[in-house]
Amino acid sequence: MTAQSMGEFIKALESKGLVKRRSDKINRRINQVTATAAGHKVLVQSDAKVDQAEHEFFDCLNREELAHLRLLLSRVRSSEFARTADKVRALEQQAYE
Repeated sequence: MTAQSMGEFIKALESKGLVKRRSDKINRRINQVTATAAGHKVLVQSDAKVDQAEHEFFDCLNREELAHLRLLLSRVRSSEFARTADKVRALEQQAYE
């Protein structure tokens, strides 16, 4: 997600009263974003719905198969996080050169 996309996403959440943001007192380029009470409520409701949908979707797998799938997905996610971190470090290095 680009910085611009993230800004638009946060702006949409803010307009719905789900998050609030404020500038950092020390570094004004940093925006601190926190969930409001309404945002926490939506998050809890969403978590319950996601849990139910996940249960229904993966109901065709037994426990062992589901555990194996979670392990494989975790490995893919970790690999992607590492790749993304490497790209960010490379871009930061270029910016300082």
